[in-house]
Amino acid sequence: GQLRLQRALQGICAWSMAAVARTCGHASLTPLLLWEWACRDSLWAMVLAKGVLTHPAPGADSARLDLVAGAGGPEEQLELQVPEDLPELQSALLFAVLGLASSDVAFATAAGGGEVGIACRNEERCCHRSELAAAVTACHMVQVLL
Repeated sequence: GQLRLQRALQGICAWSMAAVARTCGHASLTPLLLWEWACRDSLWAMVLAKGVLTHPAPGADSARLDLVAGAGGPEEQLELQVPEDLPELQSALLFAVLGLASSDVAFATAAGGGEVGIACRNEERCCHRSELAAAVTACHMVQVLL
């Protein structure tokens, strides 16, 4: 049960990010694009990233799911569909995740016009980075990123 749910979430993340990457190009999967796609939500960005980065490679034993039939029936293996460009997608997404702490992303929603003091900008950047750190911790992303 738990493994099936995990694989389902990984599949949702991988296929949705594959659609984005295929539409705009893997090289265009930037930190800012990931941030916008995640609706500027640190936790959702980390969930998407973890789903893609931990998705088993095509053909790997871990990409198979053992289904147990009820009433003593035979076990059955289900081969999960994996985006064929998964390694390229994982590489592009890793780059995007590692760039989420940049000032470009932190100030992406900053209103233009008028001068903003450096103290205010520093506070905004610190808040942004602390939200990212909390999301990384909540999603257990440290092990994934290492």
